[in-house]
Amino acid sequence: MLERVITLLENLDYAKPFLVVLGLVGILVGILHHFDLLPTGPDTLIITTFLLTCLLCSGVGIGFLVLDKTLKNVAYRTEQAVDCSLVEGNLVWESLKQLVSEAEHRIRATHFGKEETKGSYVAALAATLSHDPRLSYEVVIGYDRAHPESARRLVEDRRRQFSANRVDDRVDFRYKGIQWGLDLLIIDERHLFIGLPTGPSRDAIQCGLIFRGKREFVEKVRQWYDEYLWNVAEKTL
Repeated sequence: MLERVITLLENLDYAKPFLVVLGLVGILVGILHHFDLLPTGPDTLIITTFLLTCLLCSGVGIGFLVLDKTLKNVAYRTEQAVDCSLVEGNLVWESLKQLVSEAEHRIRATHFGKEETKGSYVAALAATLSHDPRLSYEVVIGYDRAHPESARRLVEDRRRQFSANRVDDRVDFRYKGIQWGLDLLIIDERHLFIGLPTGPSRDAIQCGLIFRGKREFVEKVRQWYDEYLWNVAEKTL
């Protein structure tokens, strides 16, 4: 609704200055009339009507200008406060592949779920790394300390795909003996994905929130990842 109002006001951009100028002309006519500086002849009622019309136009024009600026400011603050999108189902993995393709130098991730990541996403990740030698990838993989076999299979599968794309030297794994479902994908210091399952019986990522261009927020998450999570994670499984 707010966007529609702003669009309507933007369509009146040409009218706003005209209304203000018309109002100023009316004020000027009123001043001239008050000091009897106008040529004799015009009817007082006509001048008064014209003056009131101009004042009304001026008020409307100024009102539009103020309202336009105020609404744009509200829209900007709203966008800054809540600038994220929800993705669900298959759109999760398509969105992840898109985010990965936008990386410029570093991709950070976690894998704390119990089920293996969709193969097409890992393939897209490996291909992206192979296309840009500037990119690096690091991931913290969660595992069950009593049964680490699943995590080992996942790591072996990923290493094979990274090796096939000759990007092993730009990939780093670390491990944490914990599984809690929620996962992160941090693209440079620009974009962030927070994924989670939709119920206790589903351990794979089913939905998530994407924050695009939220540098201040993403930087805080990135700092936590680098300075805490990465340092406390184990180098071997």
